[in-house]
Amino acid sequence: MKWSYVVILIFTLALCAAVNSAEPDSGIDKAQWQQAREYFSQQGSTLENKLFSDYSTAKQALLLGSTLWLNDETLTQKNITQKNTNHKNETQKTLAQRLLIQAASQADMLHKFDQGYLYNLLASTYQRENNITTAAHYFNLSIDVEYPDACNNLGVMWEQQNNFKQAKETYIRCLALSKVFATPLLYLNLGTIYYNGAGTVNKNKLLGASYWQKSYDLFPFDADTNYNLGIYHLNETKRYAKARYYFAYCAFSDPDCSQIIASNALIGHYADKAYLKEVLALSAPYQRENLLSDRLKYAFNEAIYFDELTKNNLRFTIETSDNNQVTSVAVSFTQSEAERATLMLNRLIYLDMFTGLNLPMLKLKSAISKHKSATFEYLKQRHRLTYTEGIFVYSIELNN
Repeated sequence: MKWSYVVILIFTLALCAAVNSAEPDSGIDKAQWQQAREYFSQQGSTLENKLFSDYSTAKQALLLGSTLWLNDETLTQKNITQKNTNHKNETQKTLAQRLLIQAASQADMLHKFDQGYLYNLLASTYQRENNITTAAHYFNLSIDVEYPDACNNLGVMWEQQNNFKQAKETYIRCLALSKVFATPLLYLNLGTIYYNGAGTVNKNKLLGASYWQKSYDLFPFDADTNYNLGIYHLNETKRYAKARYYFAYCAFSDPDCSQIIASNALIGHYADKAYLKEVLALSAPYQRENLLSDRLKYAFNEAIYFDELTKNNLRFTIETSDNNQVTSVAVSFTQSEAERATLMLNRLIYLDMFTGLNLPMLKLKSAISKHKSATFEYLKQRHRLTYTEGIFVYSIELNN
């Protein structure tokens, strides 16, 4: 099964420029505070520069510590050298942790969300040191104030310790605490534990797949979730059309999915009709646009938006009716990007890259090579290619 481990969610804490005096607690001396503040000022925004002096010392310590921790670079020798020789060789990560500890000692001065962010980040500093007990303590404090990422981070830490029973119990406890923890990633990881019977957890494929389905319902664009559901329906339910659908989604980025699609059980169970039907079934204003925008954003190796150039200079556009419903989707491209552009637009509407659409696409490719226009129909949808002054436009008109 595909496992998806979380990366601590990094909220950009843009920070400031000018140094304002703030008397640090005894854990951080003035020289350390000043050096961290100078480093911090190089990373910050004008807004945080203006606001910094208005923050509590706890918030200031949180901002300083988080900036140091989340930046991969180390401080220069000048920055880590302190007048107090006890701190002369202190690293950036250590100083960051100490600043976060100082902030935690005054956590009641922080808003609830900042408390959760602080505890979650502080936990990760101890996890990096393999101090599991202290890391778990801070992750649980973050969970107590309902910080969204904390539960999954704690569960993943237990998984990395091969304590899958503790991970399972963590996920289930959080789901009972608050809806804020019911994330696609948590459901994916919990489902995988049950499906595999990881560690001492009893194997339950049906329950595991039900959690994967919950993950999919919240976010249907994750390749790992699609792969897992594909495996479940291929091997357990024998619902090959559904299996093909899920594998067709992850095939664009995962060679394993492409290989499975070629298996005898899935040949002919194309996903194109089902994927197209999801679009055509929408009739309210903006519904099609919203769905297609999500598909475009998540289905490829980059986030793509309508009316904006991609990194390969493709431009996807839509046409809408008077009631704001999408009636046509198109992509413009040069000849060198023809294969990429046509494949991506077909995937946006039909998903499956190995269908009966391949035959009429040969006609389209021939027209592109000759700089000519072309039209054809597939699943009652009209496909059109035009060429003007070096630019091709390939469009699909949506017809119910």
